[in-house]
Amino acid sequence: MPIKGIDKLTETITQRLRERLPTDRRSRRIVLEVMRILDYEAQQAYGRSGLERRSGALANSLRSYPESIPDGIRVVMSPRNIKYARIHEFGGTIRAIRGEYLKFQVKPGVWVQKRQVTIRARPYLRPTLVRAHAKIMKVLAEGV
Repeated sequence: MPIKGIDKLTETITQRLRERLPTDRRSRRIVLEVMRILDYEAQQAYGRSGLERRSGALANSLRSYPESIPDGIRVVMSPRNIKYARIHEFGGTIRAIRGEYLKFQVKPGVWVQKRQVTIRARPYLRPTLVRAHAKIMKVLAEGV
């Protein structure tokens, strides 16, 4: 699903990657530097998001990776295989589906039952792209 405002940033970055890849060695350095910037900014944004680290699965899943496209390469930043990533990024309401209530532990030994819960947005991915945009554009302009 498109992320409002971020699509333009990622399209700009992808376009600049297409323009600035004259040689294999040089392009590899550019892509690796873009990935380094994104990975660093993702960890910083996660820390500022207000999310509590429990298992660390979401924070550890925030890694960029290169992806081939017909006319070049793009760098993708996305949490992989984390079902709850979207609800934390955008917020929303979770309703009981399998039973009448959601049941969850809020403190050791304290369980709560609710028909639905509302999770406030605690973005970590959108701020990553916003904060990394200028740095990435500089890398692409200089060609590393």
